[in-house]
Amino acid sequence: MTKKRIQKTGTVPSQLIGIHVDAVAIGATAFRLEPNPPHIMASFSVPSRATEIDFENWAGREMIRYLLGQITDSKARTGSFVLEYEGRRYQCRVTVDRMRNPQRAEVTWTLAASTT
Repeated sequence: MTKKRIQKTGTVPSQLIGIHVDAVAIGATAFRLEPNPPHIMASFSVPSRATEIDFENWAGREMIRYLLGQITDSKARTGSFVLEYEGRRYQCRVTVDRMRNPQRAEVTWTLAASTT
C-alpha cells in the first residue's frame, strides 16, 4: 500500500489572511477552524472579547486543505508557515486534530522581526 503525500500549497488563502487580520486587531494570538454545519467557523478571543466568523463549507475546506499542506510532523500533527502582509511577518504554527478528514485546526503565531 502506498502513502499519499499531501501536496504543499504555496499561496495562503485570502480568507486565512482576513481571519488573521481580524484576530490581530483585537490582540488575539490564535484562532480555530471547526465545523458548524453547514459552515466552517473561525473563532478567536481575548479576555474581554470573542469573535466567530462562519464561512461557506467550500471556503472553510480550502483553508483546512492549505493548513494540512503545512503539516511537517504527521505524528504530532503540527507544522508551520510564515504569513506576511502590511510589512509584517508572522511565524504561524498549525495543529490539526487528525490528518485524515480533520475537523479542527488551530493556528497560533508570533510576530517575527520586521521586514522593513
